[in-house]
Amino acid sequence: MNQGGKNVEILSRLRLVDVNQLAFQERVEPARLNRTCQSILEEGVLRHPIIVTPLMEGRYLILDGAHRTQSLRQLGYMKIPVQVVEASEISFNAWEHLLPLGLWMDTLQQLPTLQWVRKLRKEPPIAEVVYPNYTQFWIYPHENYVNHWIRLQAWHQIVEIYTQNQSVIRLPHGRYVFPESNHVLFRYPTLTLDEVKEIVLAGKEVPAGVTRCIVQERVLNLQIPLTLLTSPISKDEWNRFSEKKANKLRLYSESIYLCEA
Repeated sequence: MNQGGKNVEILSRLRLVDVNQLAFQERVEPARLNRTCQSILEEGVLRHPIIVTPLMEGRYLILDGAHRTQSLRQLGYMKIPVQVVEASEISFNAWEHLLPLGLWMDTLQQLPTLQWVRKLRKEPPIAEVVYPNYTQFWIYPHENYVNHWIRLQAWHQIVEIYTQNQSVIRLPHGRYVFPESNHVLFRYPTLTLDEVKEIVLAGKEVPAGVTRCIVQERVLNLQIPLTLLTSPISKDEWNRFSEKKANKLRLYSESIYLCEA
């Protein structure tokens, strides 16, 4: 059902911005970046606009779409379609990472900068590690484990160990209690939007794929042609495209499953 005035409001949030106006909150995974680049090239469109929120001085923080943004940049596109959302429309959660057990785990456990403990401390851990045999560990930095930046550096070490060589299955927080045989589950803390902004404004990033941003009324499947991003286009051209798509938007109040294959 066409939502009339509601679609006009959504239309005002769809913008075409310069890639240099976008700030990344997380690092990208090389394997996933390659797959995303290939998918965009094969389809010739960007299916979903990048979700962003205002940061400061005309810049926007990427909440969802880091790999798509970096893919477009690597492919030579300097204009990025975004949907701008406000802080009141955002809630943060954390992705859990399900991974197959392997030699990478031995490498991680031997890092001298990390300590694995069986008893949870008063201070929050960097990660909780859950094995299929109901064994749990908590990971802390080896020293000065209350320092925010040391904790962030250690967090990067953990994630980078396995994202370089393993296929990561991201799961919403709380989906699994214990993983299946031959797998291990990593649980991470949930950051707030203010904490993410603090990290980004300090010139740093969070590890790849750990923050899960849930946005109200996000726009999906616009299928924006790459030809709109190849050369400077007028504001009128972008507005015509947006208006055409806005007239076809449907707002679903019920839960749905969207197949993105």
